[in-house]
Amino acid sequence: MKAALDVALLVSKNLKPVVATAWKYAKVEMIPPLTSHIFQGAFGARLENAASSASENFIRGLEQKLNAIEAERVRAIKEKEAAVKAAAEKAKAEALKKAEEQKRAEAQKAADSAKAQKAKEEAPKTGKKADPKKKKNPQKSSTQRSKT
Repeated sequence: MKAALDVALLVSKNLKPVVATAWKYAKVEMIPPLTSHIFQGAFGARLENAASSASENFIRGLEQKLNAIEAERVRAIKEKEAAVKAAAEKAKAEALKKAEEQKRAEAQKAADSAKAQKAKEEAPKTGKKADPKKKKNPQKSSTQRSKT
């Protein structure tokens, strides 16, 4: 599509001066003598202005379409670059999050290890600790002993 518009634009720009020269020749040589005042006067000027503005509008429309196509192409490229950049940022953020979680896990492991080491060091100093959940067997009364 863009190539066809480029060709049409090039042909239109190159054809405009040729048509203008042909029109000047036709006004002088091809118009019958009794009607020359029509094309040489105000009507001829309005006709030339209308043809000139129509050709300018056509050329301007082609240029706008080409510019729109180019802008769309550039926008698509920028959009792809932004998507790639966003994906890279997301991957970087995930890597940082994973590294932070790993550091947190290592710190927790080190803290647990230090806590266990501290517990091992304190255990021989205090001796055997009685388990608070276990109750010592209460001594049985004499009546209970005889029943068994």
